[in-house]
Amino acid sequence: MADAAHDFPRKGTIQNWRRDRGYGEIQDAQTGTSYLAALAGNKGTALPGGSSLDGTEVRFRVRSSYQPVDWIPAAQVMPEQPPPAPVPVPPPVPSVVAATRPAIPQPQPARPAVVYVKAPPPPPAPVRGFELWAAFYHLTHHRNLPGIFNHGILSWTKAHAKGLTETDISDPSVQRWRARCEPVYRRSIHDYAPLFINPKNAMLYVRRHLQHELVILKVSSDVLHQHEYVFSDGNAACHNTQFSTDRQIVAPSDTALRAVCWSEVPDGKRRRSAEVLVFPTVEARFIVTVICSNQNLANVICGTCPVPIVTDTAAFY
Repeated sequence: MADAAHDFPRKGTIQNWRRDRGYGEIQDAQTGTSYLAALAGNKGTALPGGSSLDGTEVRFRVRSSYQPVDWIPAAQVMPEQPPPAPVPVPPPVPSVVAATRPAIPQPQPARPAVVYVKAPPPPPAPVRGFELWAAFYHLTHHRNLPGIFNHGILSWTKAHAKGLTETDISDPSVQRWRARCEPVYRRSIHDYAPLFINPKNAMLYVRRHLQHELVILKVSSDVLHQHEYVFSDGNAACHNTQFSTDRQIVAPSDTALRAVCWSEVPDGKRRRSAEVLVFPTVEARFIVTVICSNQNLANVICGTCPVPIVTDTAAFY
């Protein structure tokens, strides 16, 4: 079992366990960071989805910033044993001498002091970036979450017609350009629900002063199997952006989408904002995770989100 403890180096406690769906959070005992935990990722004894696991102490390891961690109940791991204590060296037996002569003291071998040093904590898991193409992303203000989970991610036209946009973070000057029609289905761009391929882009950078209030919704790519959609190779508001139902239209933007700094890529600002436009709505059932920048916001929205919440400062600026 010592190997199991090594494979699962972190310690934490399960919180907010969803009995009906078999997932919850693990709060790191050392850093306080919360991670998504699901039975599907449990490498220990499988437990029924209806079981209550709140308060269970576990050992876990992080595979990715956006996937459930692997975990195992701490009770299944034997306590780690400290290094064995050094065997004391007995003093040498004095030699036998005549009774009339005093015993000659023998020199004692020098024994170095043994100092036990506590091992440093494991480094935090590396941020591996957004999962390009395995999921898509929508940026919004946290006040819009109740409407989104009740009605889905709506197009700009529907959201404003129904008054469901509690806080609008869009740029009015950019929205004027999005009123134009795309060339594939000849619909207004405003009639589509917009999703980013990589949400850490120019829009998020411009709104960085609000990022402690913003959330990124991770949307399953399965949404494309049930809706009409159009890919754009850059920001859909730009006049030179190209549109197609074939994702290969985005291939020239791949470098900008994966770059650490898009400003170092030609036309990187526009290409980093490549989109998937979904018609007419992205239903709430396709939203799999809510990503926020701080734990305070995660605590505020936990009552309005029926999906896991991930706190990841590296996903923001």
